[in-house]
Amino acid sequence: MAAVANASSMHPELLEAAMACHGSCRELTNLLNGGAADVPIEVVVDVDHPARPPASSLLLEGVTPDGDSALHIVAAYGYLKKKARAVYDKAPRLLGAHNGGGSTPLHRAARAGHAAMAALLVELARGEQVAGEDGRVETLVRMQNGLEETALHEATRAAQMPTMAELMAADPFLARVPDDGTAPLFLAVSLRHEEIARELHERDKKLSYSGPDGQNALHAAVLRSRGCASLRDARGRTFLHVAVTKKRYDIIRYACQTPMFSSIMNKQDNEGNTALHLAVEVGDWWSFTCLFANKEVDFNLPNNKQHTPREISVSSTPTGLYCLSHSWILIQQALISADATLHICRRNIMKKGPSSQSDAKIDAVISNSTQFLGLGLALITTMAFGAAFALPGGYRADDHLKEGTPTLSTEKVF
Repeated sequence: MAAVANASSMHPELLEAAMACHGSCRELTNLLNGGAADVPIEVVVDVDHPARPPASSLLLEGVTPDGDSALHIVAAYGYLKKKARAVYDKAPRLLGAHNGGGSTPLHRAARAGHAAMAALLVELARGEQVAGEDGRVETLVRMQNGLEETALHEATRAAQMPTMAELMAADPFLARVPDDGTAPLFLAVSLRHEEIARELHERDKKLSYSGPDGQNALHAAVLRSRGCASLRDARGRTFLHVAVTKKRYDIIRYACQTPMFSSIMNKQDNEGNTALHLAVEVGDWWSFTCLFANKEVDFNLPNNKQHTPREISVSSTPTGLYCLSHSWILIQQALISADATLHICRRNIMKKGPSSQSDAKIDAVISNSTQFLGLGLALITTMAFGAAFALPGGYRADDHLKEGTPTLSTEKVF
């Protein structure tokens, strides 16, 4: 899209007529039709196109010190849509023109919260689309200023719900722009515009969550709203519980390294599980290590079934032969090294019943795992030891002249 030329300054009468908040658009129309504009207009003539344009086009070449055209001014003040249409009729190119900061008239209308003006500008673009310029509406609403922000960013920053609704109606996927950078959702969350953030998400479930410097909307949420970290879903889970189940290591690591989240490290869901319980249960080594390294995490909390993380690590490990680097084995060894509690109650005072059966199952798992692991290590050691003394090609049979000697003994390689 074309940028507004800085070849001339805006005529003062045009600026006054565009900004006027009283009366009709008659003064502006008269000026555009060649009426009272007695002050000389300084223009730069394009030598490549020497033909003199009509007076109204010359008048609309002027811009303010900020690079705003007449359409920028009318859109920003937004008193009468007739003014915008009158300017557009004389210079349609101004619809997509950028000012000094890269903003279009749509940006200016959105920033000022003029939903009706924003709707008119979209309607004008749609008229051009019907006339043969396919995708004109999408092109207009997705245009970015010098900060790589669309008009939706401006509406979000100003917390203008009606304007945001008009823009999203024009392009339902506008909240996905830009692909990389500060998304409207990140802006809404960081400014604590909760209704705007919720509406953006409702309108497009696949909208962009991105923010500057590799951040996302979650970073903005937890940094701007300290009541936010303790929010829970229907299952009583915090965002840390959910991050563990979804294996979002970046979020888990960020939460574990940020002191302000220490209060949720041991939060228990409706089943009494902490984030550590869930990490152990699914055998996720990377989630576990993040939590294990956090000094605020309690290794001995029981859930509603009176199971500690160490008990879960034992019962979750299937019986069989496993490599020593298997995640469940590593988790179990880490908890043992930290002297984590295995049983909450002493065995001699535990009642017989389901809990005793549970203990018997745990003992069986430990026993079986130990037996299989010991057998596996014995087999591996035996095979390794035997391989060290086995000769390539074996030995000659008893009926051979040189019985019992290596088969390859006569070869140079041997």
